Amino acid sequence: MTTDRLDRIEAILANLAESQAVADQRLSRTEALQALTQQQIESTQQQIESTQRQIDSNARSIAAWENRFTEIEEETQEATSSTRQELAERLSTLASVMDGLVRERRAERIDDRQRWEENNQRFNNLLEEARADRQVMEHFIQTSTENIQTLFAEVSRIWQRLAS
Repeated sequence: MTTDRLDRIEAILANLAESQAVADQRLSRTEALQALTQQQIESTQQQIESTQRQIDSNARSIAAWENRFTEIEEETQEATSSTRQELAERLSTLASVMDGLVRERRAERIDDRQRWEENNQRFNNLLEEARADRQVMEHFIQTSTENIQTLFAEVSRIWQRLAS
């Protein structure tokens, strides 16, 4: 019966190790995706900043030449407006995708953590049961050993009486 419990403990430990390996792989993938996403966000931010600097430069140039190039200013304003709108739409889309990915990863981490805690609790319960069984078995062995020693002592006394 103790062997069965030890086998169950080993099976649970194997399952726990497998679950931990899967969780580690998921975490590694999540971290890689997060790093890639962070790079993309930084690249996008740099593009936005570069575009904003260009927009600001164009606006200053337009203001300096305002009296002479009113038509060019209007066209530039329209182009700038559409560029900002496109960038805002792209950034909004990227933010939505990122938000969805972050939520998915958080949910996966929560699920993984819950599974790990459940398996850990099962393992601890089985370990406690195994330790209790071991104590009972050790007590039984000790009691049996004492009984056998008493029995041998009695048999020895009987043989001594018979021999005398």
